[in-house]
Amino acid sequence: MKKSTAKKYLRKTQKRATKRGGKLWAKEPICEVCGNEPACSFSLIPEGKTHTWKFTGYCTAEIERGYFLEFKQLFRSTAAFVDGLAHVYEHTGFDPADFFRMLWRFREATRSYQKY
Repeated sequence: MKKSTAKKYLRKTQKRATKRGGKLWAKEPICEVCGNEPACSFSLIPEGKTHTWKFTGYCTAEIERGYFLEFKQLFRSTAAFVDGLAHVYEHTGFDPADFFRMLWRFREATRSYQKY
């Protein structure tokens, strides 16, 4: 695809997103812990003697291991997303495989994948 064609496509998809009310994904994510409330963050949740990344709602505020990324901050811009990923990487004991498995589940849950 030529650069000019790609730019036109991006402009059209951005306009469509704005017309839809600026939704980031096709389906709102639901908390992986309680299964009831909307998810609002990526959180590090204790699981037995270890911990795992999950997309969660406010219900996990008491059990999070002090580490979470709120959607409203993480998805406000491309730069914020990159900064959030870099920040997560700095976390002691960061397990990239676990984090990216969570992102895969999030992608499936929100139907945010696209056909290219």
